[in-house]
Amino acid sequence: MGKAAKKQMILFVDSDERSLAFYRALATDEGFDYATADSAESAMEVLKANRPDSIILDLHLSGINGLEFCLRLKNASLTKGIPIGIILSRPEDRMQIGSLSSSADELFCKPLSAVEMKLRLKNMLHKDSLPALASPRAASM
Repeated sequence: MGKAAKKQMILFVDSDERSLAFYRALATDEGFDYATADSAESAMEVLKANRPDSIILDLHLSGINGLEFCLRLKNASLTKGIPIGIILSRPEDRMQIGSLSSSADELFCKPLSAVEMKLRLKNMLHKDSLPALASPRAASM
């Protein structure tokens, strides 16, 4: 018999315990491995021991905010290839969409629907596993 497929792992970073409980239930329902952290600093500790397939973080973290943390992750050699989703929870967050979309791979707006969150997580994880496509210029040569 072949080896069992490795479960994909998601790191959820949010300072709200109710949100973390929602993410844990969602990941369990979908068969994902997961880790949780309540701040960017505790997420860095998790990242020292694990390399997740995706990171979902709240914009409003205590200490380092979600945008700053996302930028740090995108620029660090060990984490720059990991897809990152940022969760927007306040109406005024939508005013930052331009800067957020240039750093995050996906934006989620609260209130979160479990169905939509599951679908978008799967899409994020699937995009990361697709082979790079040839550029249009290379294809036309």
